[in-house]
Amino acid sequence: MPFRLAAIAAMLVSVPLHAAEPAPLKPIRVILVGDSTVTDTAGWGTGLATLVRPEATVVNHARGGASTSATPPPGSAPRYPPATG
Repeated sequence: MPFRLAAIAAMLVSVPLHAAEPAPLKPIRVILVGDSTVTDTAGWGTGLATLVRPEATVVNHARGGASTSATPPPGSAPRYPPATG
């Protein structure tokens, strides 16, 4: 019995007391395109930016008055400036 307790104690001492650090997250960019309901001044764009992790950047290209007729169709070259940074 004492040998078992010593063996168990030795195993517990060798177990790390904290979990390994997770690998750092890769930076990502979230690009918002929409109308006034998405803008930083009158929409939810700013709110979304406060909810993302520090590794994420929110770039808001929304503008008031935008509509589906002003948005390029899928697969075409966007008319919005490229995100930088």
